[in-house]
Amino acid sequence: MVKSISLAAAAPTLILLASCTASPARPAGSSFGGPVNVAATAYVVNEDSGTVTPIDTSTRTALAPIKVGISPDAIAITSDGRTVLVADADSHAVTPISTATNRAARPIRVGPQPDAIAITPDGQTAYVANDNSVSRIDIPSGTPARQIKPVNAGYGPAAIAISPDGTTVYVSALFESDSTVESDMPGPMTPIQAATGRPRKPLKPGNNPQAIAISPDGRIAYVANWQSWGTVTPVNLVTGAPEKPIKVGNHPIAIAVGPGELSG
Repeated sequence: MVKSISLAAAAPTLILLASCTASPARPAGSSFGGPVNVAATAYVVNEDSGTVTPIDTSTRTALAPIKVGISPDAIAITSDGRTVLVADADSHAVTPISTATNRAARPIRVGPQPDAIAITPDGQTAYVANDNSVSRIDIPSGTPARQIKPVNAGYGPAAIAISPDGTTVYVSALFESDSTVESDMPGPMTPIQAATGRPRKPLKPGNNPQAIAISPDGRIAYVANWQSWGTVTPVNLVTGAPEKPIKVGNHPIAIAVGPGELSG
């Protein structure tokens, strides 16, 4: 099977594509049970170089860099493992890369300053968070992106996540206004109906919402608020109501949610 794992961090950014052979009852790469055969390629985004470097993890060897756009800073991979998409912030574009050839295709024009990207579970559609808009890309055809706006009253894209059933896209902005006063810096998180591209009423999880992770059942979004004195806000996606923030460390900037209890 093909498995993709994204690791969020400061630049450079890395994504891992793994061709795995494992027991169906055991997660690939786990320490449960017998040996697991994994051959993987990691894709690293190099922001200043304007390239993506594939790494053959079986030999720990960097392959030839792939030229993309200017200031690439976000990456995602389709569920079938065939296509990597790279958001090029200063090119206002997304560059597709074939994992079979490690060659870049023609860039797809999106909105200004694309800063985050997510792909639907079926691998057919990508959503890109731009400066005060979201671009919707049909991946199989590479159709130029449809703009969804205005998404919110916020400034600066921060994060984007898609519900496990693929019906709703959630995009956050860094600030609600251009004020530099910390107490004036709540950032909206806007739900977008995937079928219609229609934004719904923005939610307000906290100040500078930098990252969004959605529970496997799609009921709760956990939002890391960089400027809210070290908090993560659980947001009930059924009711749209933020719950009591959870105190964490200073300036939380990334978050991930596990798959839940493992069987076997």
